[in-house]
Amino acid sequence: MPLTITYLDGPMQDTSIEIGDDVEQVLLGRDPERCQIVLPPDQTMVGREHCSIIRSSGRYFLELGADRAVRVNDELVEGGRALPMASELQLGPRGPRLRVLWEKSSRLEATTPQEIDHEELERRESRAVRGTELDALASSAGSTRRVTSLVGMVVLLLLFLVPVIYFVLQGRVGEVDRKVAGLDRLEQKYEVMSDAMASSGAGLQDVLAGAAESTYLVVYQGEEGNELGFGTAWVVGPGSLATNAHVAEKLEQIGDAGRIVVRSSSRAGTIPVDHLVESTSIHPGYGEFAELWKGYVPVRFNALKNMEHVRSAGSGCDVAILRVGNAEQLAPPLPLADMDTHAALSAGEPVGYVGYPMEGMAVEGVNLQRPTPQVQVGRITAITSDFNISEKESYPGELNTLLQHSLPATGGASGSPLINSKGQVVGILSAVNFAMLGKKRIPTGVGVNFAQRSNLVGEVLDGQTGMHATRSTYWSEEIDDLYASGRVAQKDVDLEVLVAGWESMISSQEGEDTLVSSTSIEDGFFSTETLHANPLVLGSGDDLGIDMYAREIELSLEGNSHYLLAAESDGPVELELLNEDGSLAESVVINEFIEVRPGLKAISFSTKQQGTVRGRILVGTEAGHMAYSLHEAKVARVTPEIALNWVKDEWLKGLETPDGVAPEIIEVGHWSGSIDTPHATLQVHAAQQLIELEEAGPYLLAAISDDKGELDMRLLRGDPQEVIAEDDADDWYPCIAFDASGKTRLEAEIFSPKAGASYRIWLFKTR
Repeated sequence: MPLTITYLDGPMQDTSIEIGDDVEQVLLGRDPERCQIVLPPDQTMVGREHCSIIRSSGRYFLELGADRAVRVNDELVEGGRALPMASELQLGPRGPRLRVLWEKSSRLEATTPQEIDHEELERRESRAVRGTELDALASSAGSTRRVTSLVGMVVLLLLFLVPVIYFVLQGRVGEVDRKVAGLDRLEQKYEVMSDAMASSGAGLQDVLAGAAESTYLVVYQGEEGNELGFGTAWVVGPGSLATNAHVAEKLEQIGDAGRIVVRSSSRAGTIPVDHLVESTSIHPGYGEFAELWKGYVPVRFNALKNMEHVRSAGSGCDVAILRVGNAEQLAPPLPLADMDTHAALSAGEPVGYVGYPMEGMAVEGVNLQRPTPQVQVGRITAITSDFNISEKESYPGELNTLLQHSLPATGGASGSPLINSKGQVVGILSAVNFAMLGKKRIPTGVGVNFAQRSNLVGEVLDGQTGMHATRSTYWSEEIDDLYASGRVAQKDVDLEVLVAGWESMISSQEGEDTLVSSTSIEDGFFSTETLHANPLVLGSGDDLGIDMYAREIELSLEGNSHYLLAAESDGPVELELLNEDGSLAESVVINEFIEVRPGLKAISFSTKQQGTVRGRILVGTEAGHMAYSLHEAKVARVTPEIALNWVKDEWLKGLETPDGVAPEIIEVGHWSGSIDTPHATLQVHAAQQLIELEEAGPYLLAAISDDKGELDMRLLRGDPQEVIAEDDADDWYPCIAFDASGKTRLEAEIFSPKAGASYRIWLFKTR
């Protein structure tokens, strides 16, 4: 009854070993001196003596300790399991695989059936053999071999002493076997203790201290020598440092207005060394993920059943490689975690990071001239996809690329290496949970932040992004599912234009000295599958009728106010305003019915007094969803201060990041004067103001007429002068938003139809 074991992977793949039926025990593990089936020494998910196959009563059984994992035909089993005649074994979590085949001897006639019913036979086949039975089998197998040879020798010498000698030797051999078994258990215990010490984070501080040498500060240097630290990078290969894609893309954004360097730390008084960033390689998934999300907003329903926006955990595949000069002076690279480490990665594992958090910290968080990195220690709290779901995947890091962790961080730490107790980089810090206080980001105390798996860094470094095809398909399907389920809402550019036009219409009705803005005070998003109303049959023009779903909403309205009720769907949509009895509402004044397209319609109306009306939204039964929003207009008599603040707010809205964060605005110039000089070619009076810019970035130039007289403005540069932007709208607060590529000199011209008009000008930029 031979036993055949075949390696299914690894360096001995497809190699088969035959073991005769005279062998009672076969050991499997990494110890080449004790095991008959030897696995590679670097496959540490396999124990030194991981398990054994025992032959007994014409069958083969699997013996293993309680702390060893073995799967038989993809089923996790315990010791004492009877092996089928053909089976596949996997040793350790996601470890090597072996095929085990055995056959019964054909030299004897088949055994007569034992009259055991099928259910009882299945129970016996699947139950674990008792530990005492396995010990007896192993002891008997070992003792018999040793005693047989000894008894033969004794028979030749002293035949009459055979019984005595046999029992004496039997006892001593058993004692030796017990001691050997005790040593094996002790070795396994120490191996488990060693693994436990590693998983508890012992030595992590020493590992992080060593990694600090290879961790660099990312610095922007302006043309005038001004510097700004804004990220972290770490050496990953010759001339290459890893960081976030949102850090690396700054190199493209600054153009010729400056340069980016990575600066070594000045630990122990060493002089920092700068390395010029010459080029970048960004993971293709970074831009792709942003493109897929373009046009969508994550939403959720709060306790009041109102829909609100949800911040994301950052961008997908937010990793990149920086290529630098004088590479030979870089510190040693930090090792990336291998696939086995990623496969074993789990929540609760201790990790730490080395980096340069700066945002909102005292003394700017870091001394740019002599930077000292910060070290933080925490644990992984969850491993998920970018949609906060733990997906089943074929390879570690294929879909579950988001590491959630408890390490405190803030802006500037972006790109920091997330390191385990073995000194391997398992992730790269990419985003932080924060709360908004005014327009400032404040890291929250929730203790959960985000990092990207480091296998994404390896994909960029090696140019091997084949796994990304599966990831990309998953992203598209997941976003479609989220949209269909109502967990994300789709941005509608047409709706934004509709609201802006409605505000402009109210402004013209209210007069020149009014400023109109609006807020969405109620909204909803529904799948048509959730609508419980019966389909209604409506007549429309020459149509015989259209089956539609109806959704009624209650609207609480203030008196003497302007409202816009808009509805959007992926099918035809209709809107009505009703009284409590279902008749058309008379308590409101309908100003206009607006149709942008069959799937986007709105009602502009005003209220005479405070009250409640019902809105009814109807969508075609073929539609998958419907959404509505109620906007209330705010009409204010404009003062110069209100006008200036409104202009600034509108400018910042256009600079918001995808997760809704706006940059901080600072004032860099303020002038005032009087418009007295007739213009050389135009029938107006004009004044000029020199504008000198010191650095690149987005700017806002805003002017105010103190007496609210008509005011226009344009911006010029060069000699001869060239008009690069202008605002000649019929108002008294012109503004121009523009981008500067670096240090430059501009001239603003302010125009008024009358002489003597006073004005004020402000120049703003973002920090």
